[in-house]
Amino acid sequence: MFHKLKAVAGLFAVVSLSACAVIHPPKPLPNPVAPTAPVTTLKAVGLAHPQTVWVPAFYTSGNDSLLFINGRRYRAPNGAGNVVGFVSTPTGYSVAVENVPSPSMITNSFGMPVGRLQRGAKLEVFSVTKTGKTVRELGSMPLYKVNEVFQTKSAFYVQKNTGWVHEQNGSGELPLFSYYGLNKSGQAVSGPSDVLYATPAKGGGWYKEIVTGTNIMGALYGRVLLVKNGQVLLNHFGEDGFSSPTIYFHAPSMFVNEAPIVDSERTGYLMAARFYANPIGQGGAPTANFGVLNPAKISIRQIDQSIQLGLGAAAHFALREALINTNTGPARVGQLENVNGPVYVGYKNLTTGSKHPIFPMVNGLEHFAGIFAGGNAGGQEAINAKVDAFTVITPKGAILIDANHGQVSTGYSIATTAQIPALDMQQFAAQYGLMP
Repeated sequence: MFHKLKAVAGLFAVVSLSACAVIHPPKPLPNPVAPTAPVTTLKAVGLAHPQTVWVPAFYTSGNDSLLFINGRRYRAPNGAGNVVGFVSTPTGYSVAVENVPSPSMITNSFGMPVGRLQRGAKLEVFSVTKTGKTVRELGSMPLYKVNEVFQTKSAFYVQKNTGWVHEQNGSGELPLFSYYGLNKSGQAVSGPSDVLYATPAKGGGWYKEIVTGTNIMGALYGRVLLVKNGQVLLNHFGEDGFSSPTIYFHAPSMFVNEAPIVDSERTGYLMAARFYANPIGQGGAPTANFGVLNPAKISIRQIDQSIQLGLGAAAHFALREALINTNTGPARVGQLENVNGPVYVGYKNLTTGSKHPIFPMVNGLEHFAGIFAGGNAGGQEAINAKVDAFTVITPKGAILIDANHGQVSTGYSIATTAQIPALDMQQFAAQYGLMP
Protein backbone atom coordinates (compact mmCIF):
# COMPACT_ATOMS: atom_id res chain seq x y z
CA MET A 1 0.00 0.00 0.00
CA PHE A 2 1.45 3.35 -1.05
CA HIS A 3 0.73 6.43 0.94
CA LYS A 4 2.56 9.43 2.35
CA LEU A 5 3.27 10.09 6.02
CA LYS A 6 4.13 13.63 6.93
CA ALA A 7 5.96 14.37 10.18
CA VAL A 8 6.92 17.82 11.45
CA ALA A 9 10.01 17.76 13.66
CA GLY A 10 10.30 21.53 14.09
CA LEU A 11 10.60 24.77 12.22
CA PHE A 12 14.12 23.94 11.10
CA ALA A 13 15.65 20.73 9.79
CA VAL A 14 19.12 19.68 8.75
CA VAL A 15 19.27 17.97 5.39
CA SER A 16 22.31 15.87 4.49
CA LEU A 17 23.00 15.63 0.79
CA SER A 18 25.50 13.55 -1.09
CA ALA A 19 27.95 15.33 -3.36
CA CYS A 20 25.93 14.55 -6.43
CA ALA A 21 22.43 15.08 -5.01
CA VAL A 22 20.44 17.99 -6.43
CA ILE A 23 17.06 19.16 -5.16
CA HIS A 24 14.93 21.11 -7.61
CA PRO A 25 12.33 23.33 -5.90
CA PRO A 26 8.75 22.91 -7.07
CA LYS A 27 7.92 25.06 -10.06
CA PRO A 28 5.72 27.97 -8.94
CA LEU A 29 2.22 28.14 -10.32
CA PRO A 30 1.33 30.87 -12.81
CA ASN A 31 -0.93 33.71 -11.74
CA PRO A 32 -4.70 33.08 -11.67
CA VAL A 33 -6.28 33.96 -15.00
CA ALA A 34 -9.78 35.12 -14.03
CA PRO A 35 -8.88 38.61 -12.72
CA THR A 36 -7.28 39.65 -16.04
CA ALA A 37 -9.40 37.63 -18.49
CA PRO A 38 -11.66 39.40 -21.02
CA VAL A 39 -15.24 39.91 -19.88
CA THR A 40 -18.08 37.89 -21.38
CA THR A 41 -21.83 37.57 -20.77
CA LEU A 42 -24.18 34.95 -19.36
CA LYS A 43 -25.73 34.59 -22.83
CA ALA A 44 -22.39 33.93 -24.50
CA VAL A 45 -21.56 31.04 -22.17
CA GLY A 46 -25.07 29.52 -22.19
CA LEU A 47 -26.29 30.61 -18.75
CA ALA A 48 -28.94 33.11 -19.89
CA HIS A 49 -32.46 31.63 -19.90
CA PRO A 50 -31.39 27.96 -19.92
CA GLN A 51 -33.93 25.25 -20.69
CA THR A 52 -32.89 23.07 -17.73
CA VAL A 53 -30.82 23.69 -14.60
CA TRP A 54 -30.06 20.93 -12.10
CA VAL A 55 -28.51 21.89 -8.75
CA PRO A 56 -27.16 19.29 -6.27
CA ALA A 57 -28.37 19.64 -2.70
CA PHE A 58 -24.77 20.19 -1.56
CA TYR A 59 -24.73 23.49 -3.47
CA THR A 60 -27.87 24.78 -1.74
CA SER A 61 -28.89 25.65 1.79
CA GLY A 62 -31.36 22.74 1.92
CA ASN A 63 -31.57 18.96 1.53
CA ASP A 64 -33.16 18.79 -1.93
CA SER A 65 -31.49 18.61 -5.33
CA LEU A 66 -33.34 21.05 -7.57
CA LEU A 67 -34.48 20.92 -11.19
CA PHE A 68 -35.56 24.08 -13.01
CA ILE A 69 -37.34 23.82 -16.37
CA ASN A 70 -37.66 27.12 -18.25
CA GLY A 71 -36.69 28.95 -15.06
CA ARG A 72 -39.35 27.34 -12.84
CA ARG A 73 -38.58 24.74 -10.20
CA TYR A 74 -40.08 21.33 -10.92
CA ARG A 75 -42.06 19.47 -8.27
CA ALA A 76 -43.90 16.16 -8.51
CA PRO A 77 -47.72 16.24 -8.41
CA ASN A 78 -47.67 15.58 -4.66
CA GLY A 79 -45.20 18.41 -4.06
CA ALA A 80 -42.00 16.35 -3.71
CA GLY A 81 -39.08 18.40 -5.03
CA ASN A 82 -35.89 16.38 -4.49
CA VAL A 83 -35.04 15.66 -8.13
CA VAL A 84 -32.23 13.11 -8.33
CA GLY A 85 -31.94 13.32 -12.12
CA PHE A 86 -33.65 13.55 -15.49
CA VAL A 87 -33.29 12.19 -19.02
CA SER A 88 -34.38 13.98 -22.20
CA THR A 89 -37.06 12.28 -24.28
CA PRO A 90 -38.64 13.16 -27.66
CA THR A 91 -41.58 14.82 -25.88
CA GLY A 92 -39.76 16.32 -22.90
CA TYR A 93 -38.14 14.60 -19.94
CA SER A 94 -38.26 11.59 -17.65
CA VAL A 95 -37.74 13.09 -14.20
CA ALA A 96 -36.73 11.01 -11.17
CA VAL A 97 -37.92 12.34 -7.81
CA GLU A 98 -37.14 11.07 -4.33
CA ASN A 99 -40.49 11.21 -2.56
CA VAL A 100 -39.94 11.26 1.20
CA PRO A 101 -43.01 12.52 3.13
CA SER A 102 -41.06 14.03 6.07
CA PRO A 103 -37.36 13.77 5.27
CA SER A 104 -34.69 13.63 7.96
CA MET A 105 -31.03 13.26 7.13
CA ILE A 106 -29.19 10.12 8.22
CA THR A 107 -25.44 9.54 8.28
CA ASN A 108 -23.20 6.49 8.22
CA SER A 109 -20.54 5.60 10.78
CA PHE A 110 -18.10 8.05 9.17
CA GLY A 111 -20.49 10.97 9.51
CA MET A 112 -21.24 11.16 5.78
CA PRO A 113 -24.83 11.98 4.78
CA VAL A 114 -26.19 8.87 3.12
CA GLY A 115 -29.88 9.43 2.57
CA ARG A 116 -33.22 10.17 4.10
CA LEU A 117 -34.94 7.25 5.75
CA GLN A 118 -38.65 7.04 6.35
CA ARG A 119 -41.37 4.47 5.87
CA GLY A 120 -43.19 4.99 2.61
CA ALA A 121 -40.30 6.70 0.79
CA LYS A 122 -40.20 6.04 -2.96
CA LEU A 123 -38.21 6.81 -6.08
CA GLU A 124 -40.69 7.92 -8.72
CA VAL A 125 -40.16 8.60 -12.42
CA PHE A 126 -42.52 11.01 -14.19
CA SER A 127 -43.10 11.90 -17.82
CA VAL A 128 -42.77 15.69 -18.06
CA THR A 129 -43.30 18.03 -21.02
CA LYS A 130 -40.71 20.51 -22.28
CA THR A 131 -42.61 23.23 -20.43
CA GLY A 132 -42.36 21.41 -17.09
CA LYS A 133 -45.89 19.96 -16.91
CA THR A 134 -46.24 16.45 -15.45
CA VAL A 135 -48.06 14.09 -17.82
CA ARG A 136 -48.08 10.87 -15.81
CA GLU A 137 -46.08 8.62 -13.49
CA LEU A 138 -44.01 6.07 -15.39
CA GLY A 139 -42.91 3.90 -12.48
CA SER A 140 -41.82 3.81 -8.85
CA MET A 141 -39.85 1.72 -6.37
CA PRO A 142 -39.49 1.77 -2.59
CA LEU A 143 -36.50 3.52 -1.00
CA TYR A 144 -34.85 2.27 2.14
CA LYS A 145 -31.61 3.30 3.81
CA VAL A 146 -29.45 4.11 0.79
CA ASN A 147 -25.98 5.49 0.37
CA GLU A 148 -26.45 7.14 -2.98
CA VAL A 149 -28.88 7.71 -5.82
CA PHE A 150 -27.30 8.56 -9.17
CA GLN A 151 -28.13 8.49 -12.85
CA THR A 152 -26.58 7.14 -16.01
CA LYS A 153 -27.42 8.25 -19.53
CA SER A 154 -30.62 6.23 -19.49
CA ALA A 155 -31.50 5.14 -15.94
CA PHE A 156 -31.59 6.08 -12.24
CA TYR A 157 -29.82 3.80 -9.75
CA VAL A 158 -29.92 3.27 -6.01
CA GLN A 159 -26.94 1.92 -4.10
CA LYS A 160 -28.24 -0.25 -1.26
CA ASN A 161 -26.39 -2.04 1.54
CA THR A 162 -27.38 -5.71 1.03
CA GLY A 163 -24.76 -7.59 3.04
CA TRP A 164 -21.46 -7.62 4.92
CA VAL A 165 -18.08 -9.29 4.64
CA HIS A 166 -16.54 -10.10 8.03
CA GLU A 167 -12.96 -10.30 9.21
CA GLN A 168 -11.96 -13.88 9.96
CA ASN A 169 -9.95 -13.09 13.08
CA GLY A 170 -11.49 -10.04 14.71
CA SER A 171 -14.52 -7.78 14.67
CA GLY A 172 -13.97 -5.91 11.40
CA GLU A 173 -16.63 -5.83 8.72
CA LEU A 174 -17.22 -4.04 5.44
CA PRO A 175 -20.53 -3.40 3.67
CA LEU A 176 -21.55 -5.02 0.40
CA PHE A 177 -23.75 -3.10 -2.01
CA SER A 178 -26.26 -3.91 -4.72
CA TYR A 179 -27.47 -1.55 -7.45
CA TYR A 180 -30.96 -1.36 -8.87
CA GLY A 181 -33.33 1.29 -10.15
CA LEU A 182 -35.62 2.51 -12.91
CA ASN A 183 -34.92 3.40 -16.53
CA LYS A 184 -36.31 6.43 -18.34
CA SER A 185 -39.45 4.45 -19.18
CA GLY A 186 -40.04 3.61 -15.52
CA GLN A 187 -39.11 -0.06 -15.90
CA ALA A 188 -36.98 -1.87 -13.33
CA VAL A 189 -33.25 -2.22 -14.05
CA SER A 190 -30.45 -3.84 -12.07
CA GLY A 191 -26.68 -3.52 -11.85
CA PRO A 192 -23.98 -5.39 -9.92
CA SER A 193 -24.96 -7.06 -6.66
CA ASP A 194 -23.14 -7.85 -3.39
CA VAL A 195 -19.95 -5.99 -4.32
CA LEU A 196 -17.70 -3.66 -2.36
CA TYR A 197 -18.47 -0.92 -4.83
CA ALA A 198 -19.64 -0.43 -8.42
CA THR A 199 -19.88 2.53 -10.77
CA PRO A 200 -20.87 2.93 -14.44
CA ALA A 201 -18.02 3.03 -16.97
CA LYS A 202 -17.54 5.76 -19.55
CA GLY A 203 -17.75 3.42 -22.54
CA GLY A 204 -20.64 1.40 -21.13
CA GLY A 205 -20.85 -1.40 -18.59
CA TRP A 206 -19.85 -1.28 -14.92
CA TYR A 207 -16.67 -1.25 -12.90
CA LYS A 208 -17.11 -3.37 -9.81
CA GLU A 209 -14.84 -4.33 -6.94
CA ILE A 210 -15.52 -7.86 -5.72
CA VAL A 211 -14.32 -9.83 -2.70
CA THR A 212 -12.20 -12.88 -3.45
CA GLY A 213 -11.18 -13.76 0.12
CA THR A 214 -9.64 -12.68 3.41
CA ASN A 215 -6.75 -13.96 5.50
CA ILE A 216 -6.45 -14.51 9.25
CA MET A 217 -4.80 -11.10 9.70
CA GLY A 218 -7.88 -9.36 8.36
CA ALA A 219 -6.51 -8.44 4.94
CA LEU A 220 -9.17 -8.46 2.27
CA TYR A 221 -8.41 -9.74 -1.19
CA GLY A 222 -10.36 -8.36 -4.11
CA ARG A 223 -10.39 -7.72 -7.82
CA VAL A 224 -11.69 -4.87 -9.95
CA LEU A 225 -13.65 -5.95 -13.01
CA LEU A 226 -15.08 -4.08 -15.98
CA VAL A 227 -18.16 -5.97 -17.10
CA LYS A 228 -20.12 -5.03 -20.23
CA ASN A 229 -22.92 -7.05 -21.81
CA GLY A 230 -21.99 -10.03 -19.66
CA GLN A 231 -18.32 -10.03 -20.73
CA VAL A 232 -15.36 -9.21 -18.45
CA LEU A 233 -13.26 -6.62 -20.32
CA LEU A 234 -10.88 -5.81 -17.46
CA ASN A 235 -9.69 -7.89 -14.53
CA HIS A 236 -7.02 -6.56 -12.18
CA PHE A 237 -6.01 -6.67 -8.55
CA GLY A 238 -7.95 -4.52 -6.11
CA GLU A 239 -7.05 -3.93 -2.49
CA ASP A 240 -8.96 -2.96 0.60
CA GLY A 241 -8.96 -3.74 4.29
CA PHE A 242 -10.87 -3.69 7.53
CA SER A 243 -8.42 -1.32 9.24
CA SER A 244 -8.17 1.03 6.24
CA PRO A 245 -11.70 1.50 4.86
CA THR A 246 -12.38 3.38 1.64
CA ILE A 247 -15.29 5.62 0.70
CA TYR A 248 -16.02 6.00 -3.01
CA PHE A 249 -18.25 8.86 -4.08
CA HIS A 250 -19.21 11.14 -6.94
CA ALA A 251 -18.36 14.83 -6.66
CA PRO A 252 -21.18 17.40 -6.93
CA SER A 253 -21.63 19.72 -9.92
CA MET A 254 -24.36 21.92 -11.31
CA PHE A 255 -25.68 20.99 -14.78
CA VAL A 256 -27.13 23.52 -17.24
CA ASN A 257 -28.86 22.14 -20.34
CA GLU A 258 -27.21 18.84 -19.50
CA ALA A 259 -28.42 15.79 -17.55
CA PRO A 260 -26.53 15.15 -14.27
CA ILE A 261 -24.78 12.00 -15.47
CA VAL A 262 -22.58 10.31 -12.88
CA ASP A 263 -18.85 11.23 -12.86
CA SER A 264 -17.47 7.84 -13.86
CA GLU A 265 -19.63 7.61 -17.00
CA ARG A 266 -19.16 11.28 -17.90
CA THR A 267 -15.38 11.63 -17.29
CA GLY A 268 -14.08 8.11 -16.57
CA TYR A 269 -13.08 9.10 -13.01
CA LEU A 270 -14.59 9.33 -9.53
CA MET A 271 -13.47 10.39 -6.05
CA ALA A 272 -12.36 8.31 -3.07
CA ALA A 273 -11.10 8.76 0.48
CA ARG A 274 -9.17 6.25 2.58
CA PHE A 275 -8.32 6.23 6.29
CA TYR A 276 -5.02 5.24 7.87
CA ALA A 277 -4.04 4.97 11.52
CA ASN A 278 -0.96 7.19 11.64
CA PRO A 279 1.67 5.62 13.92
CA ILE A 280 3.38 8.98 14.42
CA GLY A 281 2.20 11.08 17.35
CA GLN A 282 0.31 10.41 20.54
CA GLY A 283 -2.44 7.87 20.23
CA GLY A 284 -1.93 7.49 16.47
CA ALA A 285 -3.23 10.64 14.77
CA PRO A 286 -5.86 9.92 12.12
CA THR A 287 -4.77 10.46 8.54
CA ALA A 288 -7.00 10.26 5.50
CA ASN A 289 -5.93 10.30 1.87
CA PHE A 290 -8.38 11.47 -0.78
CA GLY A 291 -8.20 12.09 -4.47
CA VAL A 292 -9.27 11.22 -7.98
CA LEU A 293 -9.60 7.57 -8.85
CA ASN A 294 -9.45 5.94 -12.27
CA PRO A 295 -11.27 2.59 -11.95
CA ALA A 296 -9.35 1.25 -14.95
CA LYS A 297 -6.14 1.27 -12.88
CA ILE A 298 -5.16 -0.13 -9.47
CA SER A 299 -7.35 2.17 -7.49
CA ILE A 300 -6.02 2.82 -4.00
CA ARG A 301 -2.54 3.85 -5.12
CA GLN A 302 -4.02 6.85 -6.89
CA ILE A 303 -5.39 8.36 -3.68
CA ASP A 304 -2.35 10.40 -2.79
CA GLN A 305 -3.50 13.61 -1.12
CA SER A 306 -2.96 13.42 2.63
CA ILE A 307 -5.09 15.36 5.07
CA GLN A 308 -4.82 15.20 8.88
CA LEU A 309 -8.49 14.52 9.49
CA GLY A 310 -10.74 11.55 10.06
CA LEU A 311 -12.18 9.76 7.06
CA GLY A 312 -15.61 11.41 7.18
CA ALA A 313 -14.12 14.89 7.49
CA ALA A 314 -11.68 14.22 4.64
CA ALA A 315 -14.49 12.97 2.40
CA HIS A 316 -16.53 16.07 3.24
CA PHE A 317 -13.52 18.19 2.30
CA ALA A 318 -13.14 16.33 -0.98
CA LEU A 319 -16.76 17.22 -1.84
CA ARG A 320 -15.46 20.75 -2.38
CA GLU A 321 -13.91 19.48 -5.60
CA ALA A 322 -15.41 18.42 -8.94
CA LEU A 323 -14.61 16.48 -12.11
CA ILE A 324 -14.97 18.08 -15.54
CA ASN A 325 -14.09 17.46 -19.19
CA THR A 326 -11.89 19.94 -21.05
CA ASN A 327 -10.58 20.17 -24.62
CA THR A 328 -7.37 18.43 -23.50
CA GLY A 329 -8.92 15.73 -21.31
CA PRO A 330 -10.64 15.17 -17.96
CA ALA A 331 -9.69 17.51 -15.14
CA ARG A 332 -10.17 17.93 -11.41
CA VAL A 333 -11.42 21.23 -9.97
CA GLY A 334 -9.96 22.13 -6.58
CA GLN A 335 -7.28 23.98 -4.69
CA LEU A 336 -3.85 24.49 -6.25
CA GLU A 337 -1.06 25.33 -3.85
CA ASN A 338 2.33 26.99 -4.08
CA VAL A 339 4.85 25.91 -1.44
CA ASN A 340 4.34 28.36 1.45
CA GLY A 341 2.87 30.76 -1.08
CA PRO A 342 -0.47 31.71 -2.55
CA VAL A 343 -3.28 29.17 -2.84
CA TYR A 344 -5.51 29.29 -5.89
CA VAL A 345 -8.70 27.63 -7.05
CA GLY A 346 -8.46 26.08 -10.48
CA TYR A 347 -8.18 22.74 -12.23
CA LYS A 348 -5.58 20.05 -12.86
CA ASN A 349 -5.60 18.15 -16.12
CA LEU A 350 -5.69 14.43 -15.29
CA THR A 351 -4.03 13.46 -18.58
CA THR A 352 -1.13 15.91 -18.74
CA GLY A 353 -0.84 16.86 -15.06
CA SER A 354 -0.81 20.57 -15.93
CA LYS A 355 -2.29 22.97 -13.36
CA HIS A 356 -4.43 25.96 -14.27
CA PRO A 357 -5.11 28.55 -11.51
CA ILE A 358 -8.37 30.43 -12.05
CA PHE A 359 -9.20 32.41 -8.90
CA PRO A 360 -6.92 33.71 -6.13
CA MET A 361 -7.78 32.17 -2.77
CA VAL A 362 -5.26 33.25 -0.11
CA ASN A 363 -1.93 35.02 -0.41
CA GLY A 364 1.40 33.77 0.85
CA LEU A 365 1.20 35.51 4.24
CA GLU A 366 -2.31 34.20 4.93
CA HIS A 367 -1.23 30.71 3.84
CA PHE A 368 1.80 30.76 6.16
CA ALA A 369 -0.35 31.98 9.05
CA GLY A 370 -3.00 29.39 8.28
CA ILE A 371 -0.53 26.53 8.73
CA PHE A 372 0.19 27.52 12.33
CA ALA A 373 -3.43 28.48 13.08
CA GLY A 374 -4.72 25.07 12.05
CA GLY A 375 -6.37 26.33 8.86
CA ASN A 376 -4.15 24.18 6.67
CA ALA A 377 -4.66 20.42 6.64
CA GLY A 378 -2.20 18.42 4.60
CA GLY A 379 -1.78 21.21 2.06
CA GLN A 380 -5.47 22.11 1.88
CA GLU A 381 -6.95 25.39 3.08
CA ALA A 382 -10.14 24.71 5.05
CA ILE A 383 -11.20 28.35 5.24
CA ASN A 384 -14.70 28.23 3.75
CA ALA A 385 -17.86 26.66 5.06
CA LYS A 386 -18.66 24.60 1.98
CA VAL A 387 -16.98 25.12 -1.39
CA ASP A 388 -14.24 27.19 -3.00
CA ALA A 389 -15.96 27.33 -6.38
CA PHE A 390 -19.24 26.11 -7.83
CA THR A 391 -18.67 23.93 -10.90
CA VAL A 392 -21.22 24.28 -13.71
CA ILE A 393 -21.34 21.72 -16.53
CA THR A 394 -22.80 23.00 -19.82
CA PRO A 395 -22.79 21.82 -23.46
CA LYS A 396 -20.30 24.63 -24.17
CA GLY A 397 -17.88 23.51 -21.45
CA ALA A 398 -17.40 23.92 -17.71
CA ILE A 399 -17.81 27.20 -15.88
CA LEU A 400 -16.43 27.93 -12.41
CA ILE A 401 -18.08 30.40 -10.04
CA ASP A 402 -15.84 31.86 -7.33
CA ALA A 403 -17.35 31.24 -3.88
CA ASN A 404 -14.27 32.21 -1.87
CA HIS A 405 -14.90 33.51 1.66
CA GLY A 406 -18.52 32.37 1.54
CA GLN A 407 -19.92 34.66 -1.15
CA VAL A 408 -20.62 34.32 -4.86
CA SER A 409 -18.21 36.35 -6.98
CA THR A 410 -16.80 36.24 -10.51
CA GLY A 411 -17.42 33.39 -12.94
CA TYR A 412 -14.96 31.96 -15.45
CA SER A 413 -15.64 30.02 -18.64
CA ILE A 414 -12.88 27.48 -19.20
CA ALA A 415 -13.80 26.90 -22.86
CA THR A 416 -13.79 30.60 -23.84
CA THR A 417 -11.16 31.72 -21.27
CA ALA A 418 -13.32 34.66 -20.25
CA GLN A 419 -14.66 36.01 -16.96
CA ILE A 420 -18.29 36.72 -16.09
CA PRO A 421 -18.95 39.75 -13.86
CA ALA A 422 -19.72 39.09 -10.21
CA LEU A 423 -23.09 40.87 -10.36
CA ASP A 424 -24.26 38.60 -13.17
CA MET A 425 -23.08 35.53 -11.29
CA GLN A 426 -24.82 36.66 -8.10
CA GLN A 427 -28.11 37.10 -9.95
CA PHE A 428 -27.73 33.66 -11.54
CA ALA A 429 -26.92 32.09 -8.15
CA ALA A 430 -29.91 33.73 -6.48
CA GLN A 431 -32.28 32.51 -9.19
CA TYR A 432 -31.15 28.87 -8.94
CA GLY A 433 -30.52 28.49 -5.21
CA LEU A 434 -26.70 28.44 -5.06
CA MET A 435 -25.56 29.05 -1.52
CA PRO A 436 -21.82 29.08 -0.55
